[in-house]
Amino acid sequence: MQHTSLDERQETPRRRQNVRHLREEVSQPKNGAYFLNPQWVKKHAHLIGSTSNQPPKEHVMNFKNLLLPPVIWAVSVMGVFFLHEIAPIKHFDPTPWRTVPSLIIIALAIITTVWHKRLFKKERTNIDTFGKPDKLVESGFFKWSRNPMYLGFVVSLAALAFLGGALSTGLVVVAFFVLVDRWHIPYEEKEMQSQFGGAYAEYRARTRRWI
Repeated sequence: MQHTSLDERQETPRRRQNVRHLREEVSQPKNGAYFLNPQWVKKHAHLIGSTSNQPPKEHVMNFKNLLLPPVIWAVSVMGVFFLHEIAPIKHFDPTPWRTVPSLIIIALAIITTVWHKRLFKKERTNIDTFGKPDKLVESGFFKWSRNPMYLGFVVSLAALAFLGGALSTGLVVVAFFVLVDRWHIPYEEKEMQSQFGGAYAEYRARTRRWI
């Protein structure tokens, strides 16, 4: 929320104290009560700089941050460990033929994701799922896959589940894949199409979504 700037030099000490009190109340709402009281907001609009009864923008952004793919991937990793320990269904004992390849795949998948994140930084383009794209990146693994970072997330999660050896952990992998494939990627591709038009349509036509 943006506050209007008041010239405190022209305010009485009591008025300055009231303004500080109101702004503290806005920045630290108690139970969100004032959001539900339009009369309160309207009455104090000249002090808090807004007549909106909606939550501050930063609150919405903080919620969106919880929906970012790296956050969901981290939660999914914890879900794999949780199901492995609490509800493994059928558990296979670890063996070298499963452990070594799984660890290698996990490492390569994470490296792939981190590498392309740095590629975005090098190209100076936005990587935030909910932000506007700045540039159409076609280098790196983007030559063969439209979503190499998501691919890295899915592969690393699947390899982790395979390493654990519990069938139930596969449910987490499937859930993550479906969420990314049916929500995150379509959202991003809609923004890319809007931003780059025909250039993205051509790239999309010649490049697979996954592999």
